[in-house]
Amino acid sequence: MAFFTARRHARIGRELRQGHLELPALIGLALLGGAIGLGVLSVGGFGPSPWQQSAELRFWVFLIVAQTATWALGAAVLLSAQLRMPLAGIWAKARAAVTTGVLAAAVPLVGFASLASLHSSLQYPLPHHAAKIFVLSLIGSAVALLGVAELALVKTALQDEPARGSAADIERFLELRAVLQRILAVEGTILGTAILATGALRNAVIAYPDHLRANPAYVTRTPTNCASCTPHTRTNTCSSTAPT
Repeated sequence: MAFFTARRHARIGRELRQGHLELPALIGLALLGGAIGLGVLSVGGFGPSPWQQSAELRFWVFLIVAQTATWALGAAVLLSAQLRMPLAGIWAKARAAVTTGVLAAAVPLVGFASLASLHSSLQYPLPHHAAKIFVLSLIGSAVALLGVAELALVKTALQDEPARGSAADIERFLELRAVLQRILAVEGTILGTAILATGALRNAVIAYPDHLRANPAYVTRTPTNCASCTPHTRTNTCSSTAPT
């Protein structure tokens, strides 16, 4: 027990000392990531003036900026020396597993991003919408694939040295568990922010009636639930809902 307590206190002390040094760098990294997201969205402008002034669009832009800032921080966490320390010396043995895992995850990620953005038949008021979403999706996918590679490293590390019940083995497994928890936290954050941003974009488009009138393919009309129509799109026999 004294052994684990001493090791834990030493690790906490190192983390606190590193935290004072890394905090300005992390803030700068988050600002850089947010600037990248805003820069991608601003290429070609944000669209018609009435849409730019809507609160829904501004909220979506805020979420995109926060999303790319989170990606930058997530990449920093996945590449940090503190996270990779328990995985030192594993790369040579895990090269095949890492390559296989990353390729297996990259194909559906990039394929879905391509189909959902570049090959979509829907038109959005945001200029170059498909290209912007595709670029953002590739950036997020790259960070997510870093997590996939780290997961493969953790798996190889667990299989490489089976536990024999010693104190060092228990400490090693605790360190690998901490690495796994951080990886899953990053991956979950990427997924969660993507879901929020997608919903916010849908709300922004629905709140812009001129776009709905000009693009009837975006609107599904049924003779029921007329109360769900917006005041700008309501007719006597239809209700409007945007496809997900």
